[in-house]
Amino acid sequence: MLLVVLHRQDRLLYPLLYLDLVDLYLDEMLSLLLDKLGSLLLLL
Repeated sequence: MLLVVLHRQDRLLYPLLYLDLVDLYLDEMLSLLLDKLGSLLLLL
């Protein structure tokens, strides 16, 4: 049932899923950068 719905709306869903993944990736990168900046500031 769900697969049929996904198959019918895949053209709408894939961009949304892609944006979600990009959002998660950017969040991860930002948190990593903030961690590194924080440790660098502690070293100074």
